[in-house]
Amino acid sequence: MGYNLKSKIEFDLTGLNFTGNMKDVTATFDLGITFGGGVQVPVGFGTIFLEGRYAYGLANQRTTGTTTVISDVYQFDLQSDKEEDKYTNRGFQLLAGILITL
Repeated sequence: MGYNLKSKIEFDLTGLNFTGNMKDVTATFDLGITFGGGVQVPVGFGTIFLEGRYAYGLANQRTTGTTTVISDVYQFDLQSDKEEDKYTNRGFQLLAGILITL
C-alpha cells in the first residue's frame, strides 16, 4: 500500500519552464504487489545484506480533473480523464545494509 504525499509536473516547452501541482488529478492511495529476493553474508560485526524488489501497481493512479501549469509568461490548464489517462506505478528497488545484533 502507498500514500501520495506530493505530485508535481515540470516540463520545458520551447525554452519556457512550466510547473504545476498534480495532487488533484492523482489518486491518494496506491495498492500493488512486490516481488523480491536477497542475500545475507555474515561478517565479524554483523550481517551484510542486499535485496532486490520489483513493485507492480494494481490501482489506477489518475483521477479526472484539471491541472494548471504556469511559467513566467504563460499559464494553461491540462485536462485529465481517469479512464483515458490511466496509469499504474511500477518500480525496482535495491536495498543494502548491515544488520548488527544488540
